[in-house]
Amino acid sequence: MLKGLLIGFFCFMLFLILHSIVFHYRGPFEKRFRVIRNIFLSLIPLYIVLYTLISGDILMLIPADPMQTSETVLAISKVLNFVTGFMLYVFLFMSYGEFYFIIDRSLSLRVMVELERHPEKRVSFEELKNVYSPDEIYRRRFRHMVESGCIVEEAGYYRNTTKGRCLANLFGISKKILNVWPGG
Repeated sequence: MLKGLLIGFFCFMLFLILHSIVFHYRGPFEKRFRVIRNIFLSLIPLYIVLYTLISGDILMLIPADPMQTSETVLAISKVLNFVTGFMLYVFLFMSYGEFYFIIDRSLSLRVMVELERHPEKRVSFEELKNVYSPDEIYRRRFRHMVESGCIVEEAGYYRNTTKGRCLANLFGISKKILNVWPGG
């Protein structure tokens, strides 16, 4: 079962390297997450090829000896090995997506960075508003939601699309379960 995990981890490390190279030497990009997603997706065939080419006996926790282990157990083990490694790759990507968006979009993080960058290590609320205009922050967020197909603008009003309604319901239920109403 270790083979799949190691290949999944290898593909994720390669993803991080490619992301860094692409963003440093080919950027900036307007649709950054699309580029990140495409790098992730482009490595899925590599995962499959590596999994296929690397010997099945390497790093298996269950002995591949048919005398010791039934064929059914071996077949299930191989499928689980592949799926486990692939899911590791997917979950590492999802975690990285959260990390990336905290860095890219978090107002709290931006404020703390701005405070550190200021020579006196302090900034007034008015100075922060000049750097991070609340109106511009909302424009950017709404533009992103329109571009991602979650909402549409009609005659100056916004409404959820089907995708937006599904996400709103999913996260609304999650907020109720976690008791984080209202806001937050």
